[in-house]
Amino acid sequence: MARPKAFVEEQALDAAINVFREHGFEGTSAEMLVRALKIGRQSLYDTFGEKWQIYLASVRRYVGAETRAHVLALRSGPDAIVVVRFREAQAAGDVTPELDPKDAARFLSASFAGIRIAARGGAATKELRALGRLALRALQ
Repeated sequence: MARPKAFVEEQALDAAINVFREHGFEGTSAEMLVRALKIGRQSLYDTFGEKWQIYLASVRRYVGAETRAHVLALRSGPDAIVVVRFREAQAAGDVTPELDPKDAARFLSASFAGIRIAARGGAATKELRALGRLALRALQ
């Protein structure tokens, strides 16, 4: 009879995400994963398979968490306030009047999400500011 797992897979994947984020796929060894996940090598392979499968499971978990966070942020945001701010910006000539305020708000939210991902990926402050300027320029 097989022994029950002494670890939580989701927590192990969170640890794997951190290792892959810091070292990349090529720079991550099985030993690094074993240490970070605090499980035995055999448990690692029995649960997740080879390194590529661990990486894919980590990416799926990361993307799922990020997507849920972005959807929650979009659903919980004060749409009315954002629309009013865009309408005021359109009236002041800061934003083109041809844009639908809701579409513009969604565009900015998606742009900010992309900028957040770039920041987590190690983009320099100068690069992040350039991305922000380009997003705002698209509204003019």
